[in-house]
Amino acid sequence: RGRREWDFDKYCNVEKRAGMRSAFFFSVVPKVMGHAYDVTYDASLARYRRVMRKLGAGGWEVGLHASYETIEDRPSLLWQAERLRSVSSQELSGMRHHYLRLDRNDPVRTLRTAAGCGISFDTSMGFNDAPGFRAGTALPFRPLSEGSESARNFIELPMTLADMHLPARDSAAAVGRALAHLERVREMGGMAVLNWHVGNWHSKPGWRESFEAVCEVIRTDGTVWAPAPSQAADWWRYRSGQLGV
Repeated sequence: RGRREWDFDKYCNVEKRAGMRSAFFFSVVPKVMGHAYDVTYDASLARYRRVMRKLGAGGWEVGLHASYETIEDRPSLLWQAERLRSVSSQELSGMRHHYLRLDRNDPVRTLRTAAGCGISFDTSMGFNDAPGFRAGTALPFRPLSEGSESARNFIELPMTLADMHLPARDSAAAVGRALAHLERVREMGGMAVLNWHVGNWHSKPGWRESFEAVCEVIRTDGTVWAPAPSQAADWWRYRSGQLGV
């Protein structure tokens, strides 16, 4: 396993059985060159380059996990986006901020910057400590109403549930909470945006089993649509265009 569990294949195999493809977000700013809260890995290493190529070949998306100090422009979002494109050799359409850290006084400022870097959707508007609807909606939306066409077409997919919201070792409680969240979103006629971290498959069974339970709902419930994030963003743009909004 090395220093952390290398469990990309495990997550991908569960998703394949459910007939779905998600996005994996990678950072290019390890803590040795950034902030103490940044990631410990270096995405430029050969093993990460290989896994990103494998994910892309299998239909999964590769997105940017923006660094902790991105809102202070350290380093710039453009540098991070170009760096990830270089090391991954993949298209880059989506991003998520580390610790969901947006500027509290102007939360869309970095989203406007992202649109200028060729990124077309973000999934950072959520809570770090609990499931819910931080943006006040369980649907995608356009956070930028002015500016360039790329800015106006930028889509926010607000995160509604993450593994960190669930018990790590109480599997029954974790599964129950995850499935209850899906039912709540269904009742609202909304979209659940879920965030799980690789590297915990064996050490946090509650997170693993809740992920498997969610994917089982996707596999067996014909009323559920589980697009990749860029597909969800494309669909929302199409819907908005049809409605003239």
